[in-house]
Amino acid sequence: MPNIQIVTDSCAHFATPHFLHQYPMVTVVPNKINVAGKSYREGVDLSPEDGLRLLAAQPYAPIVHSPTAAEFSEVYGRLSRHCDGIISIHASREIYSSYSNGMTAARPFAG
Repeated sequence: MPNIQIVTDSCAHFATPHFLHQYPMVTVVPNKINVAGKSYREGVDLSPEDGLRLLAAQPYAPIVHSPTAAEFSEVYGRLSRHCDGIISIHASREIYSSYSNGMTAARPFAG
């Protein structure tokens, strides 16, 4: 059976908190959230609970940045050394730059 890895960004949320531990073939590349002049990696520097508390205390909406092509490229490169293929799943390209950044990063790995 082929070893397929799945990559997504932190727009993806899973049904259980232990999902990523149960399915190690899924890698989440964190979005960056800018709030009150500070930048946080979603799910790394900021838990969902802490993020909600922080956002509730702010008068302005946060700015969310998708992972860059370089960040996706690093993940694709690391995973491609140990798998047969990568499926990268993202929000609509019409509303979010994660799709285009993932496509840009994937070009050198296309077989």
